[in-house]
Amino acid sequence: MLPIHAIKSAFKAKYAWAVLLGLLVGLRLLALAVSPLPPGGDEAQYWHWSTTLDWGYFSKPPLIAWLISLTSWSIGDSAFGLRFSAPILHGIGAVFLFLTARQLWPQERMVATWTAAIYLLMPAISLSSFLLTTDALLLPLAAMALYGFFRMLDQPGSLVWPVWLGVALGLGLLAKYAVLFLGAGFALLILVDPALRQAIGWRKNSLILLIPILMILPNLAWNRDHSFATLSHTAANVDLAQASTQFSLLSSAQELGTFWLSQFGVFGPIPFFLLLLAFGWALTKPRQSPEFRLMVLGLIPLLIISVQAFSSRAHGNWAVIAFVPASLLLARFAARDWRQTLLLVSLGLHTILATGLLVVLAKPDRFTEGPLGAVLQPLTGWDQTISEIMAKYANDGTGQPFAAIVTDTRLFHYSITWGLRHQSEIELKMWPRYGVPHSHRELMEPLLPGDPRKLLVIVSRPRFAPRVLADFRRIQSLGLVHIPLGAGRTRQFELFEAQGYAPQTRDEAYEQRWQYLDSPPS
Repeated sequence: MLPIHAIKSAFKAKYAWAVLLGLLVGLRLLALAVSPLPPGGDEAQYWHWSTTLDWGYFSKPPLIAWLISLTSWSIGDSAFGLRFSAPILHGIGAVFLFLTARQLWPQERMVATWTAAIYLLMPAISLSSFLLTTDALLLPLAAMALYGFFRMLDQPGSLVWPVWLGVALGLGLLAKYAVLFLGAGFALLILVDPALRQAIGWRKNSLILLIPILMILPNLAWNRDHSFATLSHTAANVDLAQASTQFSLLSSAQELGTFWLSQFGVFGPIPFFLLLLAFGWALTKPRQSPEFRLMVLGLIPLLIISVQAFSSRAHGNWAVIAFVPASLLLARFAARDWRQTLLLVSLGLHTILATGLLVVLAKPDRFTEGPLGAVLQPLTGWDQTISEIMAKYANDGTGQPFAAIVTDTRLFHYSITWGLRHQSEIELKMWPRYGVPHSHRELMEPLLPGDPRKLLVIVSRPRFAPRVLADFRRIQSLGLVHIPLGAGRTRQFELFEAQGYAPQTRDEAYEQRWQYLDSPPS
């Protein structure tokens, strides 16, 4: 086993960061290339968007669909083609962070290498390198914006860097609205620091503000033309209005505690512990220091989502943009003494985790019978699932073909959409759970009331069947299907022949009637 001091010395090598970057990105691409796992429901949804390029989509801005369209065209219409850009994007993010660290602390080369390592080996990044989500675009663009911000402060006479920063924020908005957390951090730094505000000047501030606005305008126009679908979806995630009517101090405190505990998983247990110490350390630094500024930029998303968690709910990854500036701050804080040793130990553990993910991704069949099978379950068994569905679709026993396939849940719907991507003649619809669209399919290709055609309805939550079937005038069960997924786990769904779609009105009485029961009271 290599001694700790030898590993530390390796991090000081001139091209250590480039070797680390190339090795990780290359191995991740190789694992993606050999992996048999199909896209998950969310990834398949983004792929479906990419088949029709537009300025917006139901739940996200358009950049991810544009990117998938490009990689599918150039690499191939496959899971590898869909995910190909994820590890490369994170590699680009690591490069920007490395360059930012070199800009901030030119005499401490090792800090830059630590920064790249912290980012690339972060548990959230290891996972995000294998799944193409909007975070795979957001985080590298946040790193690009950070680089532009600090270069702008270093070269106050140049307009290049305000334009760079504005473009990075604009692209970030087209990727995920959460880039506004970083924008809020930049704005706060400028507002509370008169010297910084004066150094940047009104002309640069105007560029930083106007460029993202101009870039996001087409997306806002798309939202206007589609009942503000993306903005409404984002607001529904926040859900403060409903939370205020169901407020409980105990449950709110539990949500807040759960959110903060989850950050130990997102950033890593040891790095997040060290980061909390680094926040306190940075508070003692001058307001004009890069450490203080990075602390502000890292804390803003965590504090905003903490309010969200306490008021309503929050997923662990909603503040993940905080860990872009946090990687820089932690590398600077832990660059010496016991902190460096502790950080090195944590990166070793993260390397083991990243290697394990590589193996699981490349050979998932070896793990379906064990505890990891539950994690892999949403990505396995889809070929057999599609086969069972198509067997009924092709032959229902009457000789009359089905006009369309209707599903009851979003993730199931987009998973079979991916599986049937080469059979474009098959019409796919979604049963609308709510009175307004809750997916892009419902928004753009709704199941219309009064549709007289014969439909193959798939209920992926069998106990939920009465609620779905109540919207059809004629129903006949075609059987319950069980798809084995390993270790006794199954995917269960029921197939129905249905006609006469006549949805019940989604009003308050409807919600109350179905609030607690799978079928309404008699």
